[in-house]
Amino acid sequence: MLNQRLKEKLVSIARPALCSLIILATAALSAPAEAKIAFTSDRDGQDGTGEIYVMNDDGSNQTRLTFNDFGDVEPSFSGDGSKITFRSERDGNWEIYIMNADGTNQTRLTDNSTLDFGPKLSHDGSKITFMSEQPAGRQIFVMDADGSNQVNISNDNVGESEPTFSPDDSKILFRADYGGGHDITIMEVDGTNRVRLTSTPSGSPTPQSEGPENSPDGSKLVFHSNRDGDWEIYIANSDGTGGTRLTNSTGYDTHAVFSPDSGRLAFHSVRTGLYEIFTMNVDGTDLVQLTADTATNGEPSWASGNVPNLPTVTINNVTSTEGNSGTTDATFTVTLNAAKAQPVTVNYATANNTAKQPADYTIISGTLNFAAGETTKTILVPIVGDTSDEANETFFVNLSSATNATIADSLGVGIITDDDALPTLSIGDATAVMEDGAGARNSLYVVTLSGATNRTVKVNYATGISAAVGSATSGVDFTAVSGTMTFAPGQTTKTIVVPVLPDNLDETNEVIRVNLSGVSLASITKGQGVGSITDNDATPTLSITDVMQNEGNSGTTNFVFTVSLSAASGQTVTASYQTDNGTAIKPGDYTGKAGTLTFAPGETIKTISVVVKGEVLNEADETFLVNLSNAVNASFAKNQGTGTILNDDASG
Repeated sequence: MLNQRLKEKLVSIARPALCSLIILATAALSAPAEAKIAFTSDRDGQDGTGEIYVMNDDGSNQTRLTFNDFGDVEPSFSGDGSKITFRSERDGNWEIYIMNADGTNQTRLTDNSTLDFGPKLSHDGSKITFMSEQPAGRQIFVMDADGSNQVNISNDNVGESEPTFSPDDSKILFRADYGGGHDITIMEVDGTNRVRLTSTPSGSPTPQSEGPENSPDGSKLVFHSNRDGDWEIYIANSDGTGGTRLTNSTGYDTHAVFSPDSGRLAFHSVRTGLYEIFTMNVDGTDLVQLTADTATNGEPSWASGNVPNLPTVTINNVTSTEGNSGTTDATFTVTLNAAKAQPVTVNYATANNTAKQPADYTIISGTLNFAAGETTKTILVPIVGDTSDEANETFFVNLSSATNATIADSLGVGIITDDDALPTLSIGDATAVMEDGAGARNSLYVVTLSGATNRTVKVNYATGISAAVGSATSGVDFTAVSGTMTFAPGQTTKTIVVPVLPDNLDETNEVIRVNLSGVSLASITKGQGVGSITDNDATPTLSITDVMQNEGNSGTTNFVFTVSLSAASGQTVTASYQTDNGTAIKPGDYTGKAGTLTFAPGETIKTISVVVKGEVLNEADETFLVNLSNAVNASFAKNQGTGTILNDDASG
């Protein structure tokens, strides 16, 4: 019966949601006949755990290296095949260990309360990268091969795992969590300059690309992915382009590693019903099964004991400022680590990333020729200048097909730094809108971006609230609006629509203000648009009534005159008034009076009370006048009221 604990460990490699292991390998740089493959197996019935074994790369001479009652898993060779690092729980917790390739001198390197796993030795044997479960999540560490100088290079980025060194040990390949799935990413060995290499198509189940491994010659990248439904092996260029599926089975084909000469791949699969180790050519042909028993066998690591004396080729990363016109050269330096008596050649070609040719740079390709003794060559990539504001962009220069050398770093990253000023936003004033008593009209404010940009610009807008005289009132004169305006790349104008509300009140022309705020990826040069509402309602009229009353025989009687406004007004209406003699004479017949009437907005009635004196003298009826004048925000329909004092005395 299969060892259940080890089987579950290996299944977790193909099912990332359950993943607690990282099973990568570091291959050496050549493959003589004595090349070896280290692997994990539970064939000897080790207490549900698994131990480290080694075999020839043809599957012969399978030999057990570790012996204890606890799990020893995830072997990883050094570049020269002299050392193996692995993970063990022999001391009560999963920690990182190292031993000689023959199994001697097994030494514990980490001593943490957290889970440490997935160790990978650098090709020169001086460093180890591994994963550790930290309080913030799974993160990547690098330490010296003796366990000292343990450094977290994830910088609190969670979900980073499965690290392995590039062929020249200057970079780390790893699996990163991008929210909707996992993809292969590369960074400097100090954790800087992360570049995403794969972009797994979306779908169900959740798409994953995992288990990255560079070929020793630096030209290729192998990984496993479920992008097509089942976990299969894929191969791509070292920059992640040109991905090709190599296997096609339902057997969880995962954990592929290159042979030291970059010509074959070793991987594990359950295609036969059990986890077994297979090899194949890098084009997926010539499949060979190396293990075949009733055990679980997996996690291969391929190494040679003999590294050829070939120089290595590397390419640097370059940052360039794009400029506003013409082209500026980005100069990449390709370096041989040692002079050679024979000529060395290497091919190069540019490739798009976020920067695209021909808009951002000029595509180039060719072959570099190092004469005997030469160690550096340059590649000039023309960067195209423009005046469009945009994010910094990247492209690649890939090295391939070296002769008389191996490629240690095949990927040069070109960073194009944008030097264009942010565009500016301004809001225009609206054309005056005539209010309409029959229905609403719109006040329109055009927001303009100074120039097209390749980025999305956003800005908030809102109608303003003001107590200033002449300001329109939200909900009375217009409908308040607010929101976020989005300019897609290339767009330069947007319009804000403010509905103007109808009324029948005579009022002054009023002002609407629309304000911009909270802009992103632009600046604001004019942040307030002003629009006016032109009043079209007729000016109301004033009229005063006449009054006719008996005078009385004694005391006084109030003659009350009513002054009416023909319609309510939205403004304050005033008018002066004054009494004048007719046949009645003040102060004998009435008390004179003068003043000002004030109609607040909405008021339509005011009164004027004139005191008339009573008497017993029989005389003719008499009259006096109340005259209105100096109307403000109104006109007169009838500005004179007549008071008639009726004689109520008997003739004598």
